Amino acid sequence: MAKRQNPILKLLFGLWTTSLGCTFAMAQQPPAEKAQAKLSPAAAAVKKANDTKKDEVLATVNGDKITRGELILFFSKFQLPENFDPQALYKSAIETIANTKMVMQQVKVAKVSVSPAEIDSEIENLKTALKEQKADLAQVLAESGRTLDGVRADMEQFLLWKKYITSIATDAALNKYIADNKEIFNGDQVRASHILVKVAADAKPEAKEAAKKKLLDIKQQIGTGKMTFAEAANKFSEDEGNTEKVGGDLGFFYRKGQFIEPFAAAAFGLKKGQISEVVESPFGLHLIQLTERKDGQPQDPNNPNLRAAALDAFAQERQEQLVLEAKKNAKIEIKPLPNDLFPPAPPPAAAK
Repeated sequence: MAKRQNPILKLLFGLWTTSLGCTFAMAQQPPAEKAQAKLSPAAAAVKKANDTKKDEVLATVNGDKITRGELILFFSKFQLPENFDPQALYKSAIETIANTKMVMQQVKVAKVSVSPAEIDSEIENLKTALKEQKADLAQVLAESGRTLDGVRADMEQFLLWKKYITSIATDAALNKYIADNKEIFNGDQVRASHILVKVAADAKPEAKEAAKKKLLDIKQQIGTGKMTFAEAANKFSEDEGNTEKVGGDLGFFYRKGQFIEPFAAAAFGLKKGQISEVVESPFGLHLIQLTERKDGQPQDPNNPNLRAAALDAFAQERQEQLVLEAKKNAKIEIKPLPNDLFPPAPPPAAAK
C-alpha cells in the first residue's frame, strides 16, 4: 500500500479540497521557481490589479463571499496548464472553492467547532514537521506566498473536517463501509469495452434523447446479431481512444481511481458479456460491455493500513455527498470573469 502523505504538510498547500470539483489539470507549483519568474508588462499589470483588488467579491455561496484574493491564493498553489481556457479555469476554480465552503457550512451545522488553542497546537506540529525537513514555517510561507493567518484558516477547516469525520466514522460505520466496498479494498479489476456518443453535460434534453436513441438502436443491432459489440464500437464510437479500432476496449481497471464514478459503477455492476443500459457521464452517453473480471486478494478488515485507506475513501465519499446535498438548495451567485484576472495569452510566435 502506498505511503500516505503527511496531512499537515498537505494542508499547508490546501490540497485536501482539490477533490471537491476541480476538473482542470494542474501540477503543484514549485514556490521557489515561481518567485524567480520575471513578469512581462502585461503580467505585471495583472499582478497589480490582483494585489489591489483582493477584496473584490467574485462569487457568493449562501452568503459566504469568494474574493479575488481567495481565488488568487487558490491558483498560487498550482502551476497553471499551458494554453488554458480562462473561462473554464475560472469556472472550475470558483466551483472548487464553492464546494469547500458548502462542506464547511454543513460541518458547522453539525455543531462541530475548533478552539484557537487547538489551532495553535497544530501550528506547533507543523513547525516540528518542517524542522525535521530542515525548513521553517516563515521560510515556507515566504516561498509559497502564504500568510500565517491564511494557514490558520486552512488549519481550522482541516480540524473541523477531521472532527466531523471522526464523529461519524465509528468502528461500526467503517466496518460496514469496508464490507460494502470489498471490490475496492480487495483490488478487484474488470475489463470492459464501450461505445461513446458525445453529448455536452449541459446539452438540451432533446440532444441527449437523440444520443440515447442512437445507442439503444446500436444495442438492438448487437442483440439481434447484426454486429458484435467490437464491430459496433469501431463503427459508431466517438471515443478518440478508439481511433486504432480496438473495439472500444479499455483494458483492465479498478473500481476507483481510473474512471469516473457513473462509468465505473456501471461496469462493475455487469456480468461477463453483459451490455449495460445507457450510462451518462460528463463525456457523453455510453454503452458498456464487460469482457473479463479479475478478483483481487481478500483483505483483513482489521489491518491498520486498510482501515486508514478506508477512512480516506469514506471521508472523500462523504465530501461528495455533502456537496450534492448542499447544491439542492444552495444559493450560488458567480460574477463574470474579470478581464484583468489572467495575463493575456502571448502571440503565437512568442508562445512558440
